Amino acid sequence: MEGCDAPDDLQKFITPNTHHIYAIGSQECLRSIQKSFIISNKKTWEEAIQATLGPRYVQLKSETLVAIHIVVFVRSDVAAYINGSTVESNSVATGALGGNLGNKGGVGVGFILGPPGSVHSVSFLFLSAHFAAHQSNIEERNKDYATIVRDIKLGSKGKAVYKVLEDDAPLSPSSEPNPLRPERDVTSEYDCVFFMGDFNYRVNGTRFAVEGLLDSVDPDIRVALLNNDQLGREIRANRVFQGFKEPEVNFLPTYKFSPNQDSYETAKMRIPSWTDRVLFKQHPTTLLKRSANQDLLAIIPNEYTSIQSMRNSDHRPVRACFHLHTPLPEISPSKVTVANTQQSSTCAVM
Repeated sequence: MEGCDAPDDLQKFITPNTHHIYAIGSQECLRSIQKSFIISNKKTWEEAIQATLGPRYVQLKSETLVAIHIVVFVRSDVAAYINGSTVESNSVATGALGGNLGNKGGVGVGFILGPPGSVHSVSFLFLSAHFAAHQSNIEERNKDYATIVRDIKLGSKGKAVYKVLEDDAPLSPSSEPNPLRPERDVTSEYDCVFFMGDFNYRVNGTRFAVEGLLDSVDPDIRVALLNNDQLGREIRANRVFQGFKEPEVNFLPTYKFSPNQDSYETAKMRIPSWTDRVLFKQHPTTLLKRSANQDLLAIIPNEYTSIQSMRNSDHRPVRACFHLHTPLPEISPSKVTVANTQQSSTCAVM
């Protein structure tokens, strides 16, 4: 957010009363990174989100690391299904001075919906991160990811006492040893994981070439650009975000814009890139939980877009919305229309 206050109309970004769970990750909200080293409090930002969502929602948990922040809100009737002892948050720094400063790093919130240890429970993990900047620092970004998922004190390293996954299931699919995988991966310790942030992966190419492709009316051109997207290339090579998926990208690169304009900046001539992303992951054992008619816990993306009308930063914010079926009583919001079975209900996550 480049140190800016909350926009006057957050409903451009956050649509209230349409989802059970809202997780909002941000970088540099309210203050720059430099100022956030002195004052990192994000209270007014959280209050602005609460005011947008209204009294029907309660703040479950938040976590701040300098200028990196995540907050999770849940609808009040859904909150009744969450055991407070399973709600945790933590952060990991990966920035300057050998990774000891929090100018870069990640924050997370984890919890269980339903009775801990029961087949009728679902564990959630929401992560937000800001990875190393600049075009060539791909390996540093991959290392930031590995450090966060290895060191964050959630799941098996958290304080909450609960069995993270039922039936003592393996924490990752059986496979040959992979030296590119983190030694420990917290994202394999939860049923459903959503990872968002300014990952800073860029598009390989030149400014002239990328802008020329963006100006083309050929729908295949964006495919060519995405084929040169560093994040997609690293995921396909299994070097980062192992096991994660991303909804289809159908929006313009989100970085780097001139403030308050719809044009990409020309002072530093950064290559337009999809630096801001939302990815999701399911533990493989959750796919085996079935009802009579459908797979339970199948995460279904139903929106993935950038908000071009929010121009107060050199980034454009990204919104992703999901449905998933849970083995809990009916809790569908009135504005979400999804068929339900007797054994599962729809949980909507934004």
